[in-house]
Amino acid sequence: MSLPPAKRPKQKPIRKLEASGDIVLGYFPEFSGKKDDARALVREATRSLIRAADRSKSEEDLHIETEHILRNFFSSTGHDYDPHHNVTVIRGRPDTLYGRVLIQYKKPKTLASRAKSKKATEEVQDTIKERALKDNDEL
Repeated sequence: MSLPPAKRPKQKPIRKLEASGDIVLGYFPEFSGKKDDARALVREATRSLIRAADRSKSEEDLHIETEHILRNFFSSTGHDYDPHHNVTVIRGRPDTLYGRVLIQYKKPKTLASRAKSKKATEEVQDTIKERALKDNDEL
């Protein structure tokens, strides 16, 4: 669900997607409290996500571990974590949608293949575009 334009925060969304290995991350340095505390929390969450990706045997293992890590991360920053799972956008169905953050899980090691990584990136980009159209946002 999208906020009306007048109530949306005055911030620019990330319009760039970067992927490395099995994890795609965006970073917002000043989301709450002191910068150093925020950085420490982001670093720990990132380490936890990498460990989860390394030990996960399936997409569902990774999904469960990631949800646990994100729930703890948001709780530690004083933010609510209320994700929606398998929400139909237009054609695509992201695994998790949290506000305007889309999470698409892939079986561990899937993105090691250049072709599969390219295909997954294109799928996520298409889903982002579809979500923007559904919300009447400009890209």
